[in-house]
Amino acid sequence: MDGYSIGEVCKLLGIRPHVLRYWERELEFLHPEKDTGGRRRYSTDELQLLFRIRYLVQKRRMGLEGVRRAIWEGIDASSRFPVAEIRSLRRELLTVERLIARQRLRLESVVSEPKVSDIQI
Repeated sequence: MDGYSIGEVCKLLGIRPHVLRYWERELEFLHPEKDTGGRRRYSTDELQLLFRIRYLVQKRRMGLEGVRRAIWEGIDASSRFPVAEIRSLRRELLTVERLIARQRLRLESVVSEPKVSDIQI
């Protein structure tokens, strides 16, 4: 399998492996393939993306949420990151689901409360 190992990528970027693994956990569009032994292999495209992330974090002093927004703004509809798009959509759908659940609970509590006109004396 072609690509760069995590050690090679870390040397090129000047970062530690735990930082790279953290970025992978937090940024859904960063998802390297793994070889048969389970070791990460980074493509040239992913390496370019990592250089951009490092620039945004170290030079522009962005947090990962800012990095996420900046990267997504730069990805067009013909993205080479379909897994990232799916994960992002999933996150949005889960957020909507939580909002709907909260609204449902509010509505149920309003409907279940007795009204003053319902109370007979």
